[in-house]
Amino acid sequence: MIKKGKHFLFGCSLVFAVGAALVAPSVKADTVGAKPVAAKENVTYAAPAVEVAPAAVAEEKVEKTVETTQNSKEEAVEATEKAKEAVEATEKAKEADSIQAPEVTVVYNPAALTDEEKAKVVAAVRAANPTATDVQVQADGSAVVTFADGSRANLTAAQTIKDGSQVAKRRRARATVAAPVITSNLDGKGSSATDVTVQAPAGSTVKLYNTDGVVIGQAVANAQGVATVTPTNSLPVGEITATATPAGESESPKSAPVTATRPTLTTVEGGVSKGNDSYNTQLLVTKSHITVYPGESVKVGVTAVSKGLENFSVPNNPAGVKGLLPRGTFLKSGGTGSETVTRRDNGYGGTVAWDQPAGDTVVTFSATSQNNVSVTRDLRVTVLELTKKLDAVPGEKVEVADLNNVSEDEKNKIIAATKKANASFPPGTLYNVDQRGNLVITYPDKSTDKIDASYLVTPSNKPAAPNKPAGQAPEITSNLDGKASTPADVTVKATAGSTVKLYNNDGVVIGEAVANDQGIATISPINSLPEGQITATATPAGGSESPKSTPITATRAEKPEVGGGVSRGGDNTQLLVTKSHITVYPGETVNIGVTAASNAIEKFWVPGNAVSVKGLKPTGTFLTTSGTDTIKRRDNGYGGTVAWDQPAGDTVVTFEVQSKQNKVIVRRDLRVTVLELTKKLDAVAGEKVEVADPNNVSEDEKNKIIEATKKANASFPPGTTYSVDEKGNLVITYPDGSTDKIAAAYLVTPAPKEADKYTPTAKAQTVAPGSTPEAKNSIGNVSDLPSGTTFAYKTPVDTATKGEKDAIVVVTYPDKSTDEVPVKVTVKDPRSDADKNDPKAKAQDIYKGSTPDAKGSIDNADELPYGTSFAYKTPVDTTTPGKKDATVVVTYPDGSKDEVPVKVTVEDPDKISDAEKNTPTAKDQTVKVGEKPKAEASIGNFNKLPKGTTVKFKKPVDTTTPGKKDAIVVVTYPDTLTYEVPVKVTVKDPRTDADKYTPAAKAQTVAPGSTPEAKNSIGNVSDLPSGTTFAFKTPVDTA
Repeated sequence: MIKKGKHFLFGCSLVFAVGAALVAPSVKADTVGAKPVAAKENVTYAAPAVEVAPAAVAEEKVEKTVETTQNSKEEAVEATEKAKEAVEATEKAKEADSIQAPEVTVVYNPAALTDEEKAKVVAAVRAANPTATDVQVQADGSAVVTFADGSRANLTAAQTIKDGSQVAKRRRARATVAAPVITSNLDGKGSSATDVTVQAPAGSTVKLYNTDGVVIGQAVANAQGVATVTPTNSLPVGEITATATPAGESESPKSAPVTATRPTLTTVEGGVSKGNDSYNTQLLVTKSHITVYPGESVKVGVTAVSKGLENFSVPNNPAGVKGLLPRGTFLKSGGTGSETVTRRDNGYGGTVAWDQPAGDTVVTFSATSQNNVSVTRDLRVTVLELTKKLDAVPGEKVEVADLNNVSEDEKNKIIAATKKANASFPPGTLYNVDQRGNLVITYPDKSTDKIDASYLVTPSNKPAAPNKPAGQAPEITSNLDGKASTPADVTVKATAGSTVKLYNNDGVVIGEAVANDQGIATISPINSLPEGQITATATPAGGSESPKSTPITATRAEKPEVGGGVSRGGDNTQLLVTKSHITVYPGETVNIGVTAASNAIEKFWVPGNAVSVKGLKPTGTFLTTSGTDTIKRRDNGYGGTVAWDQPAGDTVVTFEVQSKQNKVIVRRDLRVTVLELTKKLDAVAGEKVEVADPNNVSEDEKNKIIEATKKANASFPPGTTYSVDEKGNLVITYPDGSTDKIAAAYLVTPAPKEADKYTPTAKAQTVAPGSTPEAKNSIGNVSDLPSGTTFAYKTPVDTATKGEKDAIVVVTYPDKSTDEVPVKVTVKDPRSDADKNDPKAKAQDIYKGSTPDAKGSIDNADELPYGTSFAYKTPVDTTTPGKKDATVVVTYPDGSKDEVPVKVTVEDPDKISDAEKNTPTAKDQTVKVGEKPKAEASIGNFNKLPKGTTVKFKKPVDTTTPGKKDAIVVVTYPDTLTYEVPVKVTVKDPRTDADKYTPAAKAQTVAPGSTPEAKNSIGNVSDLPSGTTFAFKTPVDTA
């Protein structure tokens, strides 16, 4: 029992009992050390981060009773002096050295704190450490605390949080909160960025849990009692549950689980549609409904049969699904001239394009006979979102300086780490990171995945820079109207000597300069000035960056145009020019109408700048004199195509007409403004060129930069020239003399180190307990890495206990550059998934030029463990038809692999099939009851079909009862195409009635001398057929 105000010594620690709470004295984070004391004092040790339960009783003051004797006075004085010295030393120490452990915060899940719980931890740390300027709390509760002097210290999770299930709280009895209800249907929503709606008490906090009971999202129920929860990551596959916590109440029990599943890949077999005509027109489509993802291959057979085919086509959505097309030779109306086509075996398929949007597309096939009867059949193609197939995983965590304001460089590192962890994602996948480090992945089909920042970033342990005074926001003084897409300099008014940075609309730095003694910075953007809002900041020497300036908008040059009109003279002489002012770029076409009218025209000419704009000139027939002719009207023009090398500027073209009688001259001007090509053309960087020395780019490297830029800007006009300096910066000069520029950062990249050239891949390995795993065995592509590469675990792997262990393999290349690869080492039964499973080969048919799906070559793929992947060891050659040998590499979740030899048949849809050359005919056959009919006996011309043709009944024929039975024989030709033939099988029972029936004996009793009736000695007369007679073989002696 602990009493108030008394000291109890436990081992070597003295603990002060204050009410029901244990309060920690000042401790340095992560360390606990003995406190120096004067001699003969009672020894007291600093308590290690003692937690304060939230329900703690208010602290009571405790008077310490210290017994003082005459002999101890001198000792007390000495102790006082030493204490002063200790205080002075402490004052000189960093603030971080005296960090205070906060009151612990009770959390629901110590592995994944909510934003609300993180805020509570921040408040508790600040309360315990008033001089703290910044507190960054991680998902696991650990915190980095920055103080005013710039020093930093770490607090462990054990010092800041407490598992709610481990804290005993005395609370009043409360009514049980009813479990909420998940109202969303999560069928097919697994592995997608899906919101979940939950019905719960209004104002309550609703938490969503995955199958393992981990919180995956939370929200507050609105006034209508509906909470819309956005999971922190894409919705996991499995059972999803929810709880509700009304304000001031306890958490409810978990809701009934709702299962989030992956979408079902629906496939519905096809069939034959028949026309009601004498030509027996039929249309076979082997599938009615297929479900696929982008990137998967499709092969559907489409066959038309008739006594005379007039048309065989795909009237609806033949190319409605990107990458899928009709295959083979279809027929337009009119057939093939005099030839009668009775059968055509075609198909539909290919590989679904990566950017095909999700949705349903109905493809309609049609066959029309020569007696004009049409038969149609639909194929529904459902394309699912890539996000429902692909599972995005986070890469190695990136250290960030500020969890609330992730820099552009840090964002790029997050993206690079995620790309590395998801290397198999399709081309065209985009990645976007927000300022808090949350990542959104957008696949080529526009579906998305997301990964929460807590899985991607970790706070940096570098000490924070001390606070510096911020400068005032600068002022952009340049007028940027019409300057977008030009290499225009921008002037900014700022504090003299400050570094001024210029930002584009997306907040990316596009240039910087230092303000001169007059407080003016002239910034040359690293590329041509982008369109949109431009802002600037100023950072004085020794100060911090200022707020951003008022934005100035950079716009493209306008193209003003003014309509023309008619000028008139006193004698009704008139001159019409359809435009007064036009604005054009080199390369553009001009066509202006110029008309003169008078009672009699003497002269009609262009006295001013007729050909001053290169490429433009007067058109039509102008007059130097009319002579004796009376010309009342002349319709001419002015135009052409502005030459590429026409310099920018204004030109005034003057047109005049003079009347014959009064010599009245009427004049009208046209102003032609030619703009610089740089204001029209947007130069983009080509593929980056590797350079040996970014500060001294070679001539060969410069030429490669120019070629890459030309390729990226193939539409630029002839006469455009390119110049690269020794640092790789590019200047583009257009034919009109205007220029664009692209900075080297967008054009070159240093030749990579071996660590940049190679990407070691993680491979799970399983080892027996107590064994020492080899680091090299945790890398899946060792053979791809250069000779001399070494492998080592960063820290030894613990194999003393069973389970999955996280480890890091340090891969050191011959040039001493390194890669660190996060891997998994499982300590368990050493048998791999490959040892436990047996994948079976399955033949696969595809069209020439299509891409086969490796999974489609494995017959029991769905029976293998979840997460198993399939890939061809080498690509299958589909450029030529025929049977191709291939090997499928089956990779299991534990990293083990199987290699399965398979066959892939590549078919040429344009080739006339055996089925088209040989049409099987039906033939009736008769069998006995119970006898198995032979399929070949139902084909009348079986012996005439190609060698290697096989036949079988589509479904077993029922021969248990007699009668005529309908059946279908599937004829498979050597080229694998099939034909279904409807046939009749007659089942007869060859047995006699005596074979079919078994009369049963029955005892009967008769009087002496009477004649017994034989029928009465049979017990199952009623089971025997009508007309059956009965008689004793010899008379019965009844005497």
